[in-house]
Amino acid sequence: MQGRSPEQFGLGFDQLMELLNVSGVLTGGLTIFNVITAYGKLVLAEMTAEATITMDSSPLVRRTSPEPGCQRKLTATLMQKTGNWQLLNCLRLALLHAGIDVDVPKDGPIDGAKTQWHIVEGGASVSQAGATGSNTAIVEWVGTGPRIQDAGTYAGTPGIVTGGTAVSDFSQPTTSEHGIVEIMIEGCARRNDLNGWAVPVMKTAKVQLTFAVKPPNLKEDVLNALEAGAALLSGPMVLLTTVPVEMFLRSRWFASPVFTIPVKDWQACNTGWSGKMSFERTRHWSQTESGPDTYGGTWTKSETIDQDWRQEWQLAGSQHNDPAGGIAVDATWTALIKNRQVGTQYVPRETQCPPSWQNMAGQDEGQVQVIIGFMQETADTQTYYIGADVPSGPFKPDAVKWSTGGGCPGEVSGGSKPIDVTSFGASGPVDPKDPNHLFGIKRTVDPYGTDEIVKWDLHVCGRVKDVCGQQN
Repeated sequence: MQGRSPEQFGLGFDQLMELLNVSGVLTGGLTIFNVITAYGKLVLAEMTAEATITMDSSPLVRRTSPEPGCQRKLTATLMQKTGNWQLLNCLRLALLHAGIDVDVPKDGPIDGAKTQWHIVEGGASVSQAGATGSNTAIVEWVGTGPRIQDAGTYAGTPGIVTGGTAVSDFSQPTTSEHGIVEIMIEGCARRNDLNGWAVPVMKTAKVQLTFAVKPPNLKEDVLNALEAGAALLSGPMVLLTTVPVEMFLRSRWFASPVFTIPVKDWQACNTGWSGKMSFERTRHWSQTESGPDTYGGTWTKSETIDQDWRQEWQLAGSQHNDPAGGIAVDATWTALIKNRQVGTQYVPRETQCPPSWQNMAGQDEGQVQVIIGFMQETADTQTYYIGADVPSGPFKPDAVKWSTGGGCPGEVSGGSKPIDVTSFGASGPVDPKDPNHLFGIKRTVDPYGTDEIVKWDLHVCGRVKDVCGQQN
């Protein structure tokens, strides 16, 4: 949550002064004014509260064995940044002039406040609990202190064991005097041991912190409860004053921005090169043309194209020498296409044609080979090339369904056909510090709305050791 300026909320000081001078707002309508100031206090707290999350080092690395780890520390800093806001100073002066003193959020750390850490993405979900093999979580919180199933509601016996630690939710820490809370996060234990033979796969997890801007206060909470009871006897308007606002300020109603954690995970491999390559083409294009026709009128033609075309090669690791001198690696190929094209042409009304349209969608997959080659440019430099050819088949003859309609005479037709595929090619310099990792991205955009992105990320399958010691 980032601090925002008063101008963004369109607050007008002149209008506020006019409101304060209106008869009844500060006299007979004092209850209404209390409602306004109470909720204004809540808005100001929301405007000025700021929470930032950092991680001690990136990425977080997951183990290749069925045990949790490796660990990273997340630190959240909560601040109330009122600063020297001119509006707040003017507001308070105006209210003091009217005989009313209104508290505004203090500037500085939010200390002693309740917080709650959440794994927004990449953690285990309740719907997956107990479902064998369905847990796709990659990160989890690192617990601190005893478990309630081991020690009951208290770690140790009160009066017998000195220094016992009460069992509590470690994901709900209270901010320090500097407005700071910390928590440890780690990679989830995987179901199967990769036995060290793995290639890295980058993933992401997302976390968020919800927090209160005021610390819990037993005395004030009791008073608020009594005020709420009295409010019920005084009418609904009184109930809308400070009681619910104070409850909001002491509840974890505020939230930080979502923080993204890069996670270095692993994928099992056998030997040779493993990894993934992809080709993606999207096209979003439209145009409109018009001109005079032979009947003294005008014609108009509009055309819209929306296309989503994706291919992916997943290298399996097994390989052999290619006759051309490269390395041939077995891979799985998948392709998907979605296309919609609309064209409408208008001529004089008596011969107007209905809109024309075309839809196309389908997917296919198969086994292919990817060729990887290297060339020594100089004694110190080496380049690589990667080629992924179109599969030789067999193709599914009805992988793509297509249909067209509209136009003159407005007939609808359709059918099926094999999917169209595109060859893949990439090249680049070999990094002498990491020669067993080939990766890159190439993007081209043309004036007709076609955007093509090629990505590749390949590793030599090898023995991975001391994963937590190489978190870099």
